[in-house]
Amino acid sequence: MATAAGMALGCAAAGWLAWIAFAAQSGGTAEAARVFARFLGVGYPLWVAGWALVAWAWWNRSLRLDGPQMLLLLPAAGLLMAAVWTPPLLSDDMYRYLWEGKVLAAGWNPYVFAPNAPELLPLARACPSLLAHVNNPELSAIYPPLPQCVFAGAAALGGELEAIRLLLAVAAIAAIPLFHRWLERRGLPTGRTLAFAAHPLLCLEVGFGGHLDALMLLGVVVLLLGMEGARRRGLAAAGLAAAVLTKLAPLVLLPHAARHWKSARGRWAFAASVLGICAVAYLPFAGAGPELFSTLGTYNRNWEFNGMAHGVLVEGWYRLDPAGGRLMAPFDAAGRALGIEDAGLRLRSAKGYAPIHPAQLLARLTSGALFAFVWLAMLGRRWRFETQWLAVVGTGLLLSPVVHPWYLLALLPVAFSGGAGAMGALWWTLAIPCTYAVLPRWWSEGAWELPFWTWWVQYGGAACMMAAACWWNRRREG
Repeated sequence: MATAAGMALGCAAAGWLAWIAFAAQSGGTAEAARVFARFLGVGYPLWVAGWALVAWAWWNRSLRLDGPQMLLLLPAAGLLMAAVWTPPLLSDDMYRYLWEGKVLAAGWNPYVFAPNAPELLPLARACPSLLAHVNNPELSAIYPPLPQCVFAGAAALGGELEAIRLLLAVAAIAAIPLFHRWLERRGLPTGRTLAFAAHPLLCLEVGFGGHLDALMLLGVVVLLLGMEGARRRGLAAAGLAAAVLTKLAPLVLLPHAARHWKSARGRWAFAASVLGICAVAYLPFAGAGPELFSTLGTYNRNWEFNGMAHGVLVEGWYRLDPAGGRLMAPFDAAGRALGIEDAGLRLRSAKGYAPIHPAQLLARLTSGALFAFVWLAMLGRRWRFETQWLAVVGTGLLLSPVVHPWYLLALLPVAFSGGAGAMGALWWTLAIPCTYAVLPRWWSEGAWELPFWTWWVQYGGAACMMAAACWWNRRREG
C-alpha cells in the first residue's frame, strides 16, 4: 500500500511539472513562473514524501529482478522515459549538447570552434533556432569525449533534443540492474534498488533536465560493481574511465581505487587501463592543443552557484582586505621573481571575462588545500571504496563554488550504502532541487538570485540527518 501511494504521489508531481513545461512552451516562462514556484513549495515536497514511502517500505527488504517483483520498477522507468518528451524547462544545456553533436558529426572539433566561430557559419545557417538557444556561444566545448560521442550519436539519429535525452535516459535505466547487482555483492538489502529507481533526482535531471551526468551515474555504478570482485579489474577500470570521460574530476580517485587491488601488478595494470582508455578517447581531439581544456579553466575561475563553503571563504578573505592588494602581494612578488610582472592578474583572469576579485581566487585556493587534506587522509585509509568515493567526491562538491542539482548524480549510488555520511548525502540529493527556486525570478524579472533558505534546507538538513543517523547507530549498538 505504501509503495503504491508513494509511486502515485511521484507520478502526480511529475505530471504537474510536465504540465508546467508545456504551459511554458506555449505561454512563455514568465507566465509559468508563479505556477512553478507553487510546484516547488507543494508539488516537489509531495514527490519527496512519496519517495520516502517507497524507501520506508523497501529499505531493508529484498527485491528480485527475475520475477513479478521486477514489475515494480516499471513505473519509475516509465516516468523517466515519459519526461524525455516534455519541452525543456529546467535547463538549456541540452541545446549545447545537440549543437556540439552536430559540430562533431560534421567533422569539426568542438574544442577548437566555439558556437559563434565564423568557421561554423554554414552550420549556424542550417540550424539558426538551435544556435539561438545555445548558452555561452563564445566558449568552445567543455564536456569530455564520452558525452561528445553521445551528442554526435544523437545528431546522427535525427538531431532532435529528444534523441539526446533518450540516450541519456537509457544510460540511467541501464544503471538500475547494475546497482541491484552491486547491492547483492555488497551485502545490502536489494529493496533499495526500488528506492534508487524512484528517486526524484533521476527523473528531474535525466528525464526533464536531459543532463549528461546520467553517463557519470552509469560509470559510477559500473565502477562500484567492479570494485566488489577480485577478478573484475577490467570492469572497474571501464567504470572509472567512463566517469572521468564524462567529467574529469573523478580522476582524483584513481590512486584510491588502485590501492584496493592487492598486488602491485594489479594496481599498475588498473591505473594503466584507466589512463590508457582516457588517452585513446582524447586522441581524436588532440588537435585542439591548449584549447582542449581552456573552457574548463574559464568555468572553474568564473562560475559560482550554490557552493556550501565557497561563499563563506570569499566573505572571510574579503573582510581581511576589501581592496585585494595585500592578498595578491605574495603572488605578484613570486611572479616578479620569475620574470612575470602580472602574475596575480593572470591568475584572476579568463579569456573574455573580467578578472575575479582576489578574495574569490584565495577562496578557491583555500578550498583546494582543504580538499587536498581530505584526499590524502582518504588515501591513507583502508575503507571500502564507496566510503572513499563518498568522502572525496562529497568533499569536492561541498568545497566547490558551483553545485548544480545534476552534479549530485555522482553521489546518488553511494548514498544508499548506509552510515551517517551516506544519510547526509541522501538528504542532499533529495533537497538540492530546491535550488530551482532561482528560476521564477529569473523568468519573470531577469534576476538570478538564489534564496538563502535553500542553503539551510540543503546543508543544514544534511547535517541534521547525519547527526540523527549517528545517534540512531549508537543507540542500536548500545
